[in-house]
Amino acid sequence: MAIVLCAYGLYESVDAVLGVFRAPAEGPIDRLFDYPTWSLMHFVPGVLFMALTPFQLWPAFRNRHRLLHRWSGRLLVVSGLFLGLSGVAFVVLMPERPLTERVFMLAFFGAFVFFLLKAFVAARRRDFASHRVWMIRMFITGLTITTQRLLTGALIAFAGVNGVDEFWDHFVTAGWLAWVIQIAVAEWWIGRRAARPAIDASRSAAPSFERPASV
Repeated sequence: MAIVLCAYGLYESVDAVLGVFRAPAEGPIDRLFDYPTWSLMHFVPGVLFMALTPFQLWPAFRNRHRLLHRWSGRLLVVSGLFLGLSGVAFVVLMPERPLTERVFMLAFFGAFVFFLLKAFVAARRRDFASHRVWMIRMFITGLTITTQRLLTGALIAFAGVNGVDEFWDHFVTAGWLAWVIQIAVAEWWIGRRAARPAIDASRSAAPSFERPASV
């Protein structure tokens, strides 16, 4: 599912990059996503994020190509910082955004940058267990935007949309819902992985009841 969401996110990011150079949209809702040229500072890092993160979390690739993992990780940190900070710029510099969407975007990108920096600091300390946990949280937060697009379409199909204000209601609701669902899944996964060594250790420490050899 994560790979599918990344693939869709990569498509959305590339489409957004190309959309900057298209003719202006005509519909009132379409015009909300008529982004200025400086938005490329957000969409291009988005392409890198969706393309690089799956390889960072893929154990086989990580273990076989450690040098490439480190350098692509550094590129991911830089692109993630651009992604988060430029996302905040949308909230500040695009006045047509409603207050509810501004609150969501500020909380979302603030958490994204926080998780990213925690992962980077843990890697610098060579605390790779913590690094992996924070990377998962960062990754799942980044995928919230992708899931938000899918849930927004579902809400519009179910409830309809009669104007810009109603569209923003669906969009923001889908954002919060997507984030809660994905953070819950991430924390379940982290807890499941953390419990596995304890289970394995308890099994290995269990007494053996082998039948004694016959005389």
